[in-house]
Amino acid sequence: MILTLPASRQASPHQQFKRLIRPSDYRRIYRQGHRVADHLIRLYYAPNQRKHNRLGVVVSKRISKKATERNWYKRVVKEWFRQHARLCFVVHQDVVVVVVKATLTTKLGSAGMRQELARLSQQIPK
Repeated sequence: MILTLPASRQASPHQQFKRLIRPSDYRRIYRQGHRVADHLIRLYYAPNQRKHNRLGVVVSKRISKKATERNWYKRVVKEWFRQHARLCFVVHQDVVVVVVKATLTTKLGSAGMRQELARLSQQIPK
């Protein structure tokens, strides 16, 4: 008997390829890439050699000690990227989004974070 995970629990092959996983990829983007930032979010981007964009999200424990809150930020950023990556970024780019501590103090909701991400992504040359 072969056991399989339910469809909702299986990793999508597309999702795996669109994430930045290796620390060396993050270092490359921080050192060689470009940055667009404001007091809420920093967005780093650099070209890659792949046929698609990849995303990395950084939310440190300084933002919140609670994993549920850090994961909420990650979910909002990932969902925004999934919906807008083709419109906002040139294909073949690696993007790292760093959530800054000031985000918590402004009490932005998910709509506010999406607006900030959209505003920053418009500053990236296409």
